Amino acid sequence: AEEPISFRVLQTSSFANSSWASLHGSGWLGELQTHGWDSVLGTIVFLWPWAQGNFSTQELKNLQNLFMLYFHGFTIEVQAFAHEFQFEYPFEL
Repeated sequence: AEEPISFRVLQTSSFANSSWASLHGSGWLGELQTHGWDSVLGTIVFLWPWAQGNFSTQELKNLQNLFMLYFHGFTIEVQAFAHEFQFEYPFEL
């Protein structure tokens, strides 16, 4: 039997120093990239016409706000952790 196709969300965070970080996000359906993340605008990028699915405009806005909150909090926590344990910059997660 074939395995079901999975949907994965990937995040790469680059930390150049204690005050600068770059975040990249993407969504994958199996081996096909379906979504990206515009870190400047804080918006989901739909790479295919069908990638928005059945989400309403409000649901998508809520989801984007959730991702923005997560990315912001993640960055703060990693920088605090890096300071506490004296990580050497640059590093990437």
